[in-house]
Amino acid sequence: MSTRPYHRDYLELHGTADNSLLLAGASASTFSQASHDHDGVYEPASGDIQTHITTVSGNPHDVTYSEVGAASTDHNHDDTYLALHATADDSALFNGASASEYATAGHDHDGVYEPASSDIQTHITAVSGNPHDVTYTDVGAASTDHIHDMEDVIVDTTLRLRPQIDFGKIQATSKPTLISRGVLQAYSLPIYNSDNEELFINQTVPKRWDGASDIIVGCDVAIDTANDSKNFRLELAWENITTGDVIPTTSNAASIDTNTGASAAQYTTYDVQFTIDYDIDGVGNEIAANDVLAMRLRRVDATSDEITGEVLVYGFYVQYNRDKIGP
Repeated sequence: MSTRPYHRDYLELHGTADNSLLLAGASASTFSQASHDHDGVYEPASGDIQTHITTVSGNPHDVTYSEVGAASTDHNHDDTYLALHATADDSALFNGASASEYATAGHDHDGVYEPASSDIQTHITAVSGNPHDVTYTDVGAASTDHIHDMEDVIVDTTLRLRPQIDFGKIQATSKPTLISRGVLQAYSLPIYNSDNEELFINQTVPKRWDGASDIIVGCDVAIDTANDSKNFRLELAWENITTGDVIPTTSNAASIDTNTGASAAQYTTYDVQFTIDYDIDGVGNEIAANDVLAMRLRRVDATSDEITGEVLVYGFYVQYNRDKIGP
């Protein structure tokens, strides 16, 4: 008797899903009945579904404007914008501002703008004349006939003038001796010994002088012999003469010692200055403008260490402090 082997690893061809045999390692209960369906998992096949899926226009679901966060087609913005037909009396808002903030069509700008006028433009472009009658005081200026103080127009208030030398006396006595050095000529003064070895000079006091300061008289001199730290002394006598006065015989005098300095060479030059006290004669007798200032220069004995040789005088000047313009 032949037998047929039984393999539990295969499902019999006539077997059902209820069999507990295995197929490819899976229980037969894992598989569905041939008559199963997919109700509840898939939609039944329908052309309407495909048509709906491919629809790109219309409103197949009757969606409303509120469902998509939109406004109705007949909405308005009465509370947000000013309507085109609105007037200034409307209480609606335009760009966040009340309609009452807008002007009516017939408004004007009286009090804000000047009325259009060619006179205004002409005035604005005017570059000559004086349409507002501005005065010199309005612009901080001086009148055309103003007066300046001396300090305003003259930086240097020093006035230096050259006096006149009395050459007549020199010619009459042939003293002092006239000497030459290069192109310079000078008068040589020995120590005075009542021998006409002196120089007389004078000058009219200028109106430009301030009338209240001392006067400087300068002498340009040189030594005719080399000296080493020696002295010479000059004396200036002066008197002021006012028109109408009686010419006095007295005078004021000042003397100055000058040291030659160490190893002073022959013809070394010096500037010797005398100060004339303008009010030395007291109140009422002060030197005044237009007075004649008469002066005399002599060489006298030095206080000590007298120089060797003579003193050569080659120039004079008179210096004033001035406070005005004029002669």
